[in-house]
Amino acid sequence: MNLLTRTEIEKLIEVQNQNCISLYFPMGQNFTDEKSKILLKNLVKSVESDLLDHNIPKKETDSLISPALELINDSDFWSNPSISAGVFLNGGNIDVIRIPFPVEPLHYIGPNYYLLPLFKLFGLENQFHILSLSQNNVRLFTCDFLSCGEVELEKIPTSLEEALKYDDFDNERQSHSRSHGSSGDGTPGVFRGQGDGRDELKTNLWRFVEMIDKDLHLYVKSKNTPVILAGVEYLTAIFKRVNTSYKILETEISGNVDNLSIQEIHQKSLPIAEKYYNSTVEKDLMRYNNLVSTDKTSSTIEDVASAAAKGKVRILFATTNSFVPGIYNPELDSAFFKEGNPDSEDLINFSVVNTLKTGGKIHILDPEKMPESKTCAALFRY
Repeated sequence: MNLLTRTEIEKLIEVQNQNCISLYFPMGQNFTDEKSKILLKNLVKSVESDLLDHNIPKKETDSLISPALELINDSDFWSNPSISAGVFLNGGNIDVIRIPFPVEPLHYIGPNYYLLPLFKLFGLENQFHILSLSQNNVRLFTCDFLSCGEVELEKIPTSLEEALKYDDFDNERQSHSRSHGSSGDGTPGVFRGQGDGRDELKTNLWRFVEMIDKDLHLYVKSKNTPVILAGVEYLTAIFKRVNTSYKILETEISGNVDNLSIQEIHQKSLPIAEKYYNSTVEKDLMRYNNLVSTDKTSSTIEDVASAAAKGKVRILFATTNSFVPGIYNPELDSAFFKEGNPDSEDLINFSVVNTLKTGGKIHILDPEKMPESKTCAALFRY
C-alpha cells in the first residue's frame, strides 16, 4: 500500500480505460478490521452489480474485481491500517493508496479514476516548512499535506556543540554590535557582549539561534512559505524574536521532537498548516464573490470543465459526493452533460484533475461553503 503523495496522484491521473474502478473506505481509528473488510466487500459487490448491469461479461467482471477480493484476505494489508484507503482497479491491476484523513465509503466506475476525495482537505500546491529546534539537533523539513522530506543543512550548524566550533562564534559573541536591548526587529532583546550579566549558556543559545536564522534563506527560498516551529519553548521563543524574514506561524509543535520520526512530526504539523491554509480559502472565496456575474467566474459545470481542459482555471471550488455525468469533446473544445453514455465521466472530477494538471489551485469544500451554493465553481485566469 503506497502513501498518498502527489507523485501517486499524478500516476493515477494518467490511467485511462473504459472501466476504471475507484473504491474508497475508512479503516483504523473507530473502524475494526472486520468492519473495514465488510465495507470493502460491499463496495466490491456494488461494482460487480454495476458492471453486470452494463452488460460487461461475467468473466471480464471477475477479472476486474479479483484483485480487490484478494486484498480482503491479505493479512499484510490489514496489519498496518491507515486512516482510510483508496483502491484503484484497472484491467486486472490494482493500486492501493494510504489516505491520512477520513473519507466516505464510495465506488465509482468510469473512463478515469475518481480522485476528487483525495483533494478534500487541502490544495496540493500548498507547501510549508517545519523547523525543529533543539540544542542537539536542528532539522528543517519541506512539506505539503501529502508528504514531508528532510533538508540537508550544510551551511547551518545543527547543534549548539557544532556552533561553538565555528572560529568566529566566540568573537562575534564578544564583539556583537547590536544595540543594547534590541533583537533586530524592534522588540526587546539581549545585549550579548562582555558584562551583560547573562548566563553563558543563554548567551550561546541566543547566538546559536541567530546563526540559524542568518542562513535559513539558503533553504527557505520564498518568504511567503509559512514555517512551523517545533521544539522546546525557550528556543522557539528566541527564534521568534530573532526572526525578521520568515513567515512564522503562531501555533507551534511544542516539546522536544528529537526522537520523533519524520512521519510523526509531519502528522503533528498538519492541523497547524490546515488552519493557516483555511484562511487562504476565505480570501479566495472573497475574490470569487467580488467577480460574480463577470466573465472571470462561472458556476456552470460545463463551462468550468471546458475551461479546466484548456488550462484556464486559476482557482477551482468543488464539493465531494456530487456527480455530474458528461463528456468532454476535444474536437468541439467543450464539455456536455450526458447521462447514461458509456463514455460519460464525472465532470467535477474531470475539472479537478485538469486544474491540477495545469497548475491551478483547488479547494474542496463542504456544500454549505461553496460559492453560489453550487457543486463546482471556478475563477478564471483570463
